[in-house]
Amino acid sequence: MSYTPLELADAFIKAGELDDALDALNQHLADHPDDPDSRRLRAQVLLRLESSDSLQQALADLEAVTPTAADYFTQSVIYARTGQPDKALALARQAYDTATDGNLKARALERLLGLMQTGGQVAAALDLALANDWVQWAADAAAALNDDETAANYYTQAIERIDKLFDITSDNIAANIRARVLLKRGGVYHRLRRFADADADYADAQAVIPGDPMIRFNRGLIAADQGDATSARAAIASALQSAPASLRTLMLDELQANPAYHPFIPSNA
Repeated sequence: MSYTPLELADAFIKAGELDDALDALNQHLADHPDDPDSRRLRAQVLLRLESSDSLQQALADLEAVTPTAADYFTQSVIYARTGQPDKALALARQAYDTATDGNLKARALERLLGLMQTGGQVAAALDLALANDWVQWAADAAAALNDDETAANYYTQAIERIDKLFDITSDNIAANIRARVLLKRGGVYHRLRRFADADADYADAQAVIPGDPMIRFNRGLIAADQGDATSARAAIASALQSAPASLRTLMLDELQANPAYHPFIPSNA
């Protein structure tokens, strides 16, 4: 039984034999140069081969077809791999703007946000993430601002949008995401010495994640900063006792790094 080059290409791709798949696609396109789907398939194979020449050939294939959102996405990946971040960003934006399939739209948005962040457009990326209710992404990226006041503002916006998550996912998952964002904002508030706000965020998060020793530890530090040595000593001791070894080491390092916390280091540490 004989197989067509396209059938062979499909079999080789599934088997991970990319060089053989490329040979079969080359044979098919030599006879059918105007087959856009086969050009797209060859571009994907060339992309996986990852050599400089194969990436350029993949771009040539994609430039020979009428572009779709998926084509823009693939071109963005290629330009990023060839060290052309501006083109990669522009193509990611085109993919996002033109995608109608929900899954591709989400992948394009994730790629666009990542390229914006690495390209220094952090604030714009955060605005775009929040506009799409990607609160977890926005919360994680806010730390890259190195500006606690601004980061606190973005965390607040993220928290305000989390209510929508309860409509599209389970209450448990949404509550956990909210708690994680509260922890991040609590850390920012602590650095800003907004101790009451920081402790309120930690307390709200602790209601969802009661067994997290790091929350007790941070609340202990806040108590220490506010001069409540009794509460600080109890919370820090409890956190150290229940923390796994690696986390306990981090806690002790933080206590050692600040002379104000030295009174709370256990004598047996």
